[in-house]
Amino acid sequence: MRSVAFALLLCILLLVGAFYLAVTRFGDRLRQSSPDVAAVRAFVANEDSPLGADPTRRAFVVTPGETASEIADNLERSGFIRSALQFRLAAREQGVDGLFEAGEYQLATSMRPSEIRQALLTGRNRPLRFTVPEGHRLTQIADAFDELRPRTREEFVSIASSARFAHAFLRDRPAGASLEGYLFPDTYELDREALPLQTITRMLDTFGVRVSEDLIRRARGRGLNIHEMVTLASIVEREAQRASERETIAGVFLARLKLGMPLQADPTVQYAIVAGTERLPGGYWKRELSAADLAFTSPHNTYQVRGLPPGPIASPGVAAVEAVVTARDTDLLYFVARRDGSHLFARTLAEHNANVARARSEGR
Repeated sequence: MRSVAFALLLCILLLVGAFYLAVTRFGDRLRQSSPDVAAVRAFVANEDSPLGADPTRRAFVVTPGETASEIADNLERSGFIRSALQFRLAAREQGVDGLFEAGEYQLATSMRPSEIRQALLTGRNRPLRFTVPEGHRLTQIADAFDELRPRTREEFVSIASSARFAHAFLRDRPAGASLEGYLFPDTYELDREALPLQTITRMLDTFGVRVSEDLIRRARGRGLNIHEMVTLASIVEREAQRASERETIAGVFLARLKLGMPLQADPTVQYAIVAGTERLPGGYWKRELSAADLAFTSPHNTYQVRGLPPGPIASPGVAAVEAVVTARDTDLLYFVARRDGSHLFARTLAEHNANVARARSEGR
């Protein structure tokens, strides 16, 4: 009887031992295949340091439908983060791995992974597209910037009117002159938090690149300093509605300057009559000028004063600047606009008067 009880007890002990061994081995395998939460958090905690120190922004695109895993892999492949796995686990830990938005972002290697995740969530680093067309005046540019970055117009105008900049091409400006004419027309990709000073500096930098030293040298060969070149180019920009006529119009103005004749350029009057005001009811440039407008007293009114006005009236593009420095000598001294935007050119006042009558007849 005792031997039976002993055998039964031994069997029970063997079964308990086998069960304990099985459970222990299963636990070991479980720990090997699935790290515990503390280990994951420790792994993620070491993730939030930038990959580099370069603050230069580069484009990074998230396409519609991309998963957090694909985005993380692309970030690592593009050199923005150190570990796609850490980035993805951190996003999952924060509960944002399914919230990244499609779009184009501007990222830098100096950004922490947490900053990159925030950018992908809010879109704050997606650029603003700021387009400045050729022929826009400073106040137009300020108003356009204010539409992108509200309540910045006053600061923009103030900086562009009085701040000092070290760009070499600005040295020919008269004392107290604004940056009218030097805010280069182009399309700019701006940070969503871009400030007027940063934007104006970038526009000046672009001017320095696009208006080359060769153009400046050739202008000086015509007897024009940089400020005079930009001033005349701004008038050509506003006058020429057709690219094919830019050089001819520039040639007429250069011929008039050489002979000491007034330029009699309507855009300078259009500029003068709204200087210092917000804008006219119909826009920034009055289309039809009256006799009173032509008699308006202003140093910018080239019907009233001879030579160039004291400064540019708008921002010219490179083509208008090139027209000024490449225009051939001409005996044409007059032109009048036609209804389609083209011009009729003349050598004598009699020819010009006939062209004026023709343009008016076509206009009717």
